[in-house]
Amino acid sequence: MANQEYEIERLVDFIRFEEAYEQFYHHKNKEFAGIFTRARFKKNPRNTYVTSRYYYKVKWLGFDRNNTTWEPEESIPNEVYLGQFKRLNNLDEHLEKIEVSFEWKQKRGYIPLQNVKILEKTADEPVNLSQFSPVLLDAVDNGRFGMVPIPAGENLNQRAFFFKLNHTYYFVKNAVYNAETSEDVESLIKAFHHENKCFIQEYIRHENIVSMLDSFYNYDPSSGNLRISSVFEECPQALRYKITNDGVSWKCMMFDVLKGLAYIHTYGIHQGLSVDNILFGRNGQFKIGHFNDFTFSKRIDAMNVKSVGVELAPRKYGLTDQFDFTVDIYALAIVALQCSESVLLVQGECKTLADVEEKIRLAMDNLLSDEDRHMIRMMLKARLLMHQGAGSYRFSAHSLSCWPTLYDSGMVSVECIFLKTLDATPIIDRAYYAPDETVADVINRATAFYGCSLETDYRMLCSTNFDSSCSADILSQRENFKTVVDNETTRGSKKFLILPILKPSVAPDHLMQKYVILYRQELGGFPIIIESPRLTPPELLTLVKREAVSEEYRHLKMGLFAEELNDYEDDIPKYSENSFLLKIEPEDAVKSRLSTLEDMKKPLTGDMLRWTEIAGIHSLFGQKNVGPVVKRSRKRSSSCMN
Repeated sequence: MANQEYEIERLVDFIRFEEAYEQFYHHKNKEFAGIFTRARFKKNPRNTYVTSRYYYKVKWLGFDRNNTTWEPEESIPNEVYLGQFKRLNNLDEHLEKIEVSFEWKQKRGYIPLQNVKILEKTADEPVNLSQFSPVLLDAVDNGRFGMVPIPAGENLNQRAFFFKLNHTYYFVKNAVYNAETSEDVESLIKAFHHENKCFIQEYIRHENIVSMLDSFYNYDPSSGNLRISSVFEECPQALRYKITNDGVSWKCMMFDVLKGLAYIHTYGIHQGLSVDNILFGRNGQFKIGHFNDFTFSKRIDAMNVKSVGVELAPRKYGLTDQFDFTVDIYALAIVALQCSESVLLVQGECKTLADVEEKIRLAMDNLLSDEDRHMIRMMLKARLLMHQGAGSYRFSAHSLSCWPTLYDSGMVSVECIFLKTLDATPIIDRAYYAPDETVADVINRATAFYGCSLETDYRMLCSTNFDSSCSADILSQRENFKTVVDNETTRGSKKFLILPILKPSVAPDHLMQKYVILYRQELGGFPIIIESPRLTPPELLTLVKREAVSEEYRHLKMGLFAEELNDYEDDIPKYSENSFLLKIEPEDAVKSRLSTLEDMKKPLTGDMLRWTEIAGIHSLFGQKNVGPVVKRSRKRSSSCMN
């Protein structure tokens, strides 16, 4: 098709050339036959061919879905939102051309593609997704020319409905506006997509995100009605239906949804997770739908946060910081609790926030293990834990999807305090381990969860209690961790801690000195471990003050005092001959960070139970949860909002 004769309406899908080659030649998939025609390839003197790295399936304006074709990227104009399509599918924004060599007719069997060489990458203008608002070209009522043509006789004026085409069901949602003149149509469509971001479901190709298969508009000049229609893939059941009728494994649901969130959090925040907006697809996986309130922003002011129900709205936890992706993590934790309870947490108007918290507490008690409760608690309080120095990666969708809690991994866990940096607030976490794993294996898994730098060394310590009167044992990296946990002499009375070693400079091992500094105030009984070429006490104090003391206390008077190791020889065997005690004056001016640990497990009280502690409560208070919007006519049907 020549560009001067035909116009591309939209991009439908994409494929790498290498994958298309394998599909066509190895798997005999005729869908890609149109790519492998000699007219598409320019032959070089070396009997090689030059082509685009990516091919796109395109829908041509004025032609039906049976006439879609695969076109090389170099033939796709930017006007059909090529840059946005590539960004939303994590594709390289550059135009990439490759040189390949292959046999056209492989009569003696499949020959794998070899010697793929990148020839050039053409830079394009950076794409600003925050301003993305598509213009719909299909204004022909989707009769003959839609990707999913709606059968004759369907009432298109319904707010939402299902229809069947060639044994497949589809779901349609309509939005109706009044346009005084035809000139208003384009501006109204832009305004609609500025507020409602469901259109990105037409661009994203992900197994855990509900796909929009078609979109079009119809303008009736006689009535002034502008109808914007969106056609989605049909998902047999909404999560609400499965919870109340079939029962749902919250772990299976969470794993699938986390995969979808990990994808979309690259671009923004969903703000709409609920039992109605998570659907069960025909591929046997849970999918995220309802992108109406999706925002391309990575940060949102508290008053602008949106949620489907008051129980799903995240807590401020007394912080004034803007909200981020933890809006979705909080909502997903609430949805998981509803799966475990097999009932909806809030089924009517809540008079007090304490009512919501009590329902959350009861649902938490219904979980089967401490590991389950720990994961949900961490998700609910992710915003607070990040503020206290745990870092964002631990609570990212990608990291959460890797937690052993979600798998039948055969691992067990023990409570473990984690300190990402020495001046952060300690976090009560859990250390997962298999029977044959060493202390180093357990440390590496924990630091990977937190996205710690590979350049930072961490050590695990063990103590009966990390307070100012107790000492700690620095565990050998090679020691079997299960043996440590099961040690009969200390079983049930030991606590574990993972913290970083300070290494201010790099030197050969024989020049490295080891220092242990006991820090009995702000960090309680946590020892500070330092490996460095020889440092003088003033240099040690400067290092410790910079790396281990919270900023609010750095102005106080500090001193290092030599400490004999005789009392600690059994606890810290041969680790260091350089031991110091750090003192901060006045002592009563410093609050131990250990005192905040148990607060994380406690229920919210006082000001934390006021409606003003709910993000976006100005738009939620007093609203009742909305029931199902659409019901299928089939017996196994349920409500579904895409």
